[in-house]
Amino acid sequence: TIDFFAEILKRLLSEKKIAKDKCHNVCADIMNSVVQLKEGDEEYLAKLSVNVKSLKLFCDVDPSFMVEHTKLLQPYLEFLCQDSSSNPLKSNAIGMILTIIEKTVPSLQTPFS
Repeated sequence: TIDFFAEILKRLLSEKKIAKDKCHNVCADIMNSVVQLKEGDEEYLAKLSVNVKSLKLFCDVDPSFMVEHTKLLQPYLEFLCQDSSSNPLKSNAIGMILTIIEKTVPSLQTPFS
C-alpha cells in the first residue's frame, strides 16, 4: 500500500541528507509536471490526481519537501472548486491538496494572501 511506501521512505530519510535533497528534487520535478498539464486534456484530472497523490506522499513523510511548492497548489485548488460537478478524482485531489496545505502552512514564511 501507499502507507508502506511512505514508511520505507521515512526510514531511508532518517539517516541521509543526500536522500532528502533528492526528495526535494523529485517534488520539484512533480510540480513541474503539474504546471505543464493542459486543462483541456481529457486525462487532465487523472494526471493531476496522480501527481498530487505523489506530492502528498512526500508531504506525509516530511512536510518540508512541499513548503516551497505549496503556494503553487492554491490555483489548482481554486480551479477544482469552481466546478460543482461531482467526480471522485476531483474530490480526492481537493482533499490531498488541502492536506498538503494544512501540513506545510506552519512552515511558510509568507502566508497565503
